[in-house]
Amino acid sequence: MLDVSANHPFKSQIFSIQLTTKMDTFLSTKFKFLDRDTSLTQELRGGIATFLTMSYVLLVNPQLLSKVGVPANDAVIATALSAGIGSFIVGYFGSVTINV
Repeated sequence: MLDVSANHPFKSQIFSIQLTTKMDTFLSTKFKFLDRDTSLTQELRGGIATFLTMSYVLLVNPQLLSKVGVPANDAVIATALSAGIGSFIVGYFGSVTINV
């Protein structure tokens, strides 16, 4: 059990959080869930919403770029790689949930 400190702004709502696996502990520590008043469930929901948005961009962006002469296959690959690499770098090294 992790006890929330007395200085936590939501101490009346959160008394303790039970982390069941080592992965939960690692993720909670790495991404500072307690400091940001969030949970793994909320982050997963946000991740699914972001995935759906990025999937839409992956389908639409090549169509737009192909109208100005960029080959559609190359546009799909460039869009996917740039979004994936950028999102990973910002998310992992910056410990924030912003997607590029």
